[in-house]
Amino acid sequence: MTQVRRRSLEIPVDEDGMLGRGCPRCRSQFKIDLERYEERGFMNIRCPDCRFISELDNFTTGEQRDYLYSVSRNFALSTMEDLIEDVFNGSSSSSSGEVEIEVNAGDVDFGRVETEPPTISIELEEEVCDECGFSFQVEIESNGVCPVCR
Repeated sequence: MTQVRRRSLEIPVDEDGMLGRGCPRCRSQFKIDLERYEERGFMNIRCPDCRFISELDNFTTGEQRDYLYSVSRNFALSTMEDLIEDVFNGSSSSSSGEVEIEVNAGDVDFGRVETEPPTISIELEEEVCDECGFSFQVEIESNGVCPVCR
């Protein structure tokens, strides 16, 4: 029987529901109101500084990619541990005592590393677009434009 395990990978938002983003072109960092972005069904986002437009996932920062890699790696390692225990749990022999195998994968270091969710380390100020009301955060005194309205 095949067993399928799935895990949804998401970058956590901050306490205000804002998701950090980084421009792949100019490297500026900013945050967007993720819930509102998803509610309104936007397809693309624009860098508030250089105005580069692309899909939301293209604005993932290096720290966010590292975090997603770590979470997915830990999930894979945890799944391996569980599978190894499952395989060997049924392997002990009958009461004849010929072969007995006992495995506790909890004693094996598979290399899991706990990773803190990524944060943006620069100071940002909140902006609300006068035209569409979208909330976003940009570097202080950057005169950034709204990431969603054109």
